[in-house]
Amino acid sequence: MVTELFKRSAGIDLTHVPFRGMGDAMTGLMTGSVDVLITVLPTAISNLKGGRIVPLAVTSRERSKVLPGVPTAAEAGVPGFVASNWVGLTAPKGTPRNVIDWLHSAVVRALSAADVKERFDALGAEPSGIRPEEFAQVLRDDARRWGEVIRAAGIKAE
Repeated sequence: MVTELFKRSAGIDLTHVPFRGMGDAMTGLMTGSVDVLITVLPTAISNLKGGRIVPLAVTSRERSKVLPGVPTAAEAGVPGFVASNWVGLTAPKGTPRNVIDWLHSAVVRALSAADVKERFDALGAEPSGIRPEEFAQVLRDDARRWGEVIRAAGIKAE
């Protein structure tokens, strides 16, 4: 889906090459069986550091702290192309607000621990610990945006 969004944003056509997983796709990039790969930084970081692949752009709104010399897609000439992965916690509807607040503060504390920050930095991941209301907006925005991509591309579940 991210590649479909990229195709639309860049106004180009690409041939989708299916792989079993990102490890296989990364091998395809390094062996030359594919020309480009859009993947998350933690998947690519060791090969980037090892010089086996070359970063062209990051898909986030801002440059990565881990790769500050790599432009964003917008800076590289593809305005409007922003795609990022996120991990979030959800709770059942009706969960008391004090429980949600406690969970959020526990996550923020964990994310600010030195060893956790060090591990995320090594992976090229940038945790945020955003407020529950902000995360709810992220979910709504992503559902709308990816729904549009799915409909426009005619993507069907297999």
